[in-house]
Amino acid sequence: MINKKGSKTIFMMVIGIMGILLISLLIAKNVTQIKAENDLVSFAVESSNYKTWEAENLSTAKNEVKGFLDKQKGTDKNRPYKGNKEWTEGSLAALDKAYQSSLTAESGVSSDLSRMLLIETVRKLEKATTLGRLDPSIKALNNFPNALGQYDLEYELPTILALPQNKKMKYDVMFVLDWSGSMNSPTLAGLNPAIPRFHGKEMIINLSKLVLNDYNGSRIRIFGLNSPTRNSTIINDDVDQKEFLGNVAGWEQKIDKSFEKDKTYDEDNQVGNLEYVVPIMEKERNADAIPVIIYLSDFQLSARPTNTLTKNVVTDYKDILTRFNNIPVQGDQGPIYIAVRYDHSGNYNPRTGAPRWAGGTIESPGQTGTYNSLQDDVTKGRKFWNWMAVTATNKTSTDPHAVQAPNATAQFMKLFTDSLPINPSRAYQADLNFQKFSYVASSLTSKNNPVLTSPTKKSLTIANKNDGDTDIVDSGSFKAVFDDPISSSMGTTSTLGTKTNGVTFSAAEYQAHNSPFKILPNLFHPYTEAAVEVYKYKGTGAATSADNYELKQTIVGSNYQLYSGKDYSLKDPDLSSLKYGETLTKAKALKIVSDRLGVAEYNKLDFNGAGASSLTATTHKVTFDAAKNVYKLYAESNESSVTVEYYDDSTGLKVKENKTIPGIIGDSYTIDPLDEKVTDFDYVRSEGASLTGNFKKEVQKIKLFYRKSEVELNIYFKDEDGNEIKPVVTLLKKPKEFVDLTAETEISKVVKVITDDLYELITPPSDEKKVEILVGENERTYIFKGQVALGATKEMLFKTGVIQSRDQELNYGSTAPFKLNIADKRGTTAPVDGFKRGQFTINGSLSKPFTHEISGDVLKDAEIIYNNGENDLAISSEDNVTIYKNRTARPQTNYELELANQTDKKEGLKLLVPKGSGAIKGSYKAEITWELVQEP
Repeated sequence: MINKKGSKTIFMMVIGIMGILLISLLIAKNVTQIKAENDLVSFAVESSNYKTWEAENLSTAKNEVKGFLDKQKGTDKNRPYKGNKEWTEGSLAALDKAYQSSLTAESGVSSDLSRMLLIETVRKLEKATTLGRLDPSIKALNNFPNALGQYDLEYELPTILALPQNKKMKYDVMFVLDWSGSMNSPTLAGLNPAIPRFHGKEMIINLSKLVLNDYNGSRIRIFGLNSPTRNSTIINDDVDQKEFLGNVAGWEQKIDKSFEKDKTYDEDNQVGNLEYVVPIMEKERNADAIPVIIYLSDFQLSARPTNTLTKNVVTDYKDILTRFNNIPVQGDQGPIYIAVRYDHSGNYNPRTGAPRWAGGTIESPGQTGTYNSLQDDVTKGRKFWNWMAVTATNKTSTDPHAVQAPNATAQFMKLFTDSLPINPSRAYQADLNFQKFSYVASSLTSKNNPVLTSPTKKSLTIANKNDGDTDIVDSGSFKAVFDDPISSSMGTTSTLGTKTNGVTFSAAEYQAHNSPFKILPNLFHPYTEAAVEVYKYKGTGAATSADNYELKQTIVGSNYQLYSGKDYSLKDPDLSSLKYGETLTKAKALKIVSDRLGVAEYNKLDFNGAGASSLTATTHKVTFDAAKNVYKLYAESNESSVTVEYYDDSTGLKVKENKTIPGIIGDSYTIDPLDEKVTDFDYVRSEGASLTGNFKKEVQKIKLFYRKSEVELNIYFKDEDGNEIKPVVTLLKKPKEFVDLTAETEISKVVKVITDDLYELITPPSDEKKVEILVGENERTYIFKGQVALGATKEMLFKTGVIQSRDQELNYGSTAPFKLNIADKRGTTAPVDGFKRGQFTINGSLSKPFTHEISGDVLKDAEIIYNNGENDLAISSEDNVTIYKNRTARPQTNYELELANQTDKKEGLKLLVPKGSGAIKGSYKAEITWELVQEP
């Protein structure tokens, strides 16, 4: 609320505030880039960049936002951003709310959501607008709603409208100054050379003048209370003022002499000061005035004298102020208490030990806390109660109420006027149910009346007529309901109305100046992003403990990357644009997980296990606090497996690494041993779980047993032309085995049969004695050289001759023909020595002459004559005689030459007995040698 103040005072305050702002701006311009905790270069939030400001991580965002907010805070602890000249209070308060929320963010998506909220709120900061002096205003105390979805709003009326005097606020103000000895030190609170008690006195006199001059109907009363043993200096020459002083004739000359000093103590006694003045306030105040106590002291809260000690100094201090606060007051504003502390080494700082009044050095034994926390406890939740500390330094993060001594007077003047408004404030709340603020007629209500007015959708009229005591009760809290079923995403703002269809102020006392509220606050839509995190049981430890689960999946909303940041691959529209207060059910969250993961992956998770169910909330309520909009789902594993092990049936040793077959509990599986191949082995049998069954919670094990596989070793027997002499012999052997072919009986038998059949083994396998068996085809070859052989009829008989003196020929006399048989196994194409099958010559010679079987006499010059159809060839003992010759290769392996028979008289064999052979009666025998000569 804008208060009417003296022109001189206003001028001094503006200068002081502008000076502070100017320094802040100069610092901001010189320091734009700062280092965040992770050493990334980031930019401070400034008026030049707030609409595009961004931070890469939550740590950076928090640092920047905190630094920005610290610069914007004023002295009002309940509304620290009230009266900010650059930004609207509602948008700063909203950013503060977002920052406080970020302090509880967890790692992961919680941190990311919190970062998003900070960025969005910074970008939606509102610049403060200067209104005309006749313009009423509506402002949001916080652009974000409260937990109930309500927005705290306030309207203010221009003070220039001159509210009737009987409608202005009245105050009975008591100024109480600690006049004790410790307040007489110039080194106290950085005031040197000023002395605290005189500094306080001057402030009281100035404020007294302000009250009597500007607060119509208000009164003052001043007390200067001390211990004579501590300070004998008098306050004034005239200390006869014993009652409240109002705006009476000559009041300006009476203020300086209005201090009452008739109460003295044996020791510093702040509680005693208050116990003295509160009853006076209860007895003498005006019924229509708001009671106010302003207490200035160095607050050495000494333990009270023994005879007055009821509890302890801290408790008594709180109790007397509670008594003061309970003084009945009309309207919604109660009594107001403001404390000013002059910084002192003896300021209340609880210790243990003996109290000072008992001879010790301790101010307040047995208490915990500090002066700051004590005053915070006292003023908390009490409207316009506040306190300020006059110190040698300005406020810090640990002492936010501190004001540097040179600025103390101006700052306390502002604190005083902010806490004691001249015009009554009227506030109401707006319930934002949906999005577009379509006003619901007749929804404006008050405490006592169901419908205060009946506005239409076109004109929201806040009528609050000051027409009696009932109005005072009604003033203060109102509710406007807005309705629209359309949801909104992050990044959206909306105002209460428009220039053509806005909110209009109307009150009887301001009839001549009624006008629309030109500037309406932007209320941030109550929609946010949410996320689902899926935590999976690690498999060890209690399933009922969240510590035994690990994050497996994160699902975010579709608008999640509105302000960049870490990306998540799984996004679902049902996690976007959720209204504050909306409830996500477990069923809904599980459907989101199923949709995003897919049925196959989803079925691997058991969300209904006893342990997981105990950790997963049944529902999750979406709130403003983005960091907490993470629905954590816990799941045990719904996966199982079947382990297949492979063993050598003969040795029991493993022949292959185990195989794990994953599956979902309850699903079926089938193991086909023929598909479970093991190199060099053949399947034999199985043990353990069934080869066909269902996956169970526990892992099942199947053992498959194998024996070594046998492969073929093919042995070939070939001649020089590559022709098979005998069929291939196949041996079954195991891979990696070594085989000695010479020890294989079957091979030896075949080799012998071949070598017995006119073949000579010329090339056995090179590794005949150590053939390594390989996986796959194995073969070896024996190569033989064919031979040629000659056979003949064993006996050749000639017919009986007569001894005579001339030559005679004796014909072939054997019954069977005389034959020569030739077996030729040589090659036909490439014999190694050049001889080919069918090429041979047959020679004959009489290797033993015809000899008489009894006498042994030789039949002289006897010859066997062979006629080949062309010539007579004499077979004698002298030389071989060629009886057959062929140089052409032929395929046949057996040849037969018939040299003589009984029917062919001309050709064939005959015995020539020459005359003079010396033949005698008897039988003669001779021996013919047949010679086979290979050709060519």
